Amino acid sequence: MVRRRSGLKRNSIGIMQGIFQSMGQVDPAADIAILLVATFSIAGSRTILSVIFGWFVYAIFMVTPYQFSKYKANAGSYYAFAAGSTEGGKLGPVTALSFMYYDITGAAFGILGL
Repeated sequence: MVRRRSGLKRNSIGIMQGIFQSMGQVDPAADIAILLVATFSIAGSRTILSVIFGWFVYAIFMVTPYQFSKYKANAGSYYAFAAGSTEGGKLGPVTALSFMYYDITGAAFGILGL
């Protein structure tokens, strides 16, 4: 019986790919640490309350699409909800364009965190 290797081939990933992969894994944690330290320096002990409030707001953001899906089920998620909320779906393309704008400008925050 021939045993096949399931790992990567030797020399298939270089040092630069490894560096950028590790930075991509670690950068979000560093970004959060920087933001929490800055928040604590401004708000002091009220930082805990602000973090709990942020979790609450994020939970509302997570529940809202679920509640909308009870009335309009689709695979388009937020963009289909936006298109379905206006007459003739006029808001759908605008929402999609705003997402593309966010996607392009969002990369700047990753660079800023780095």
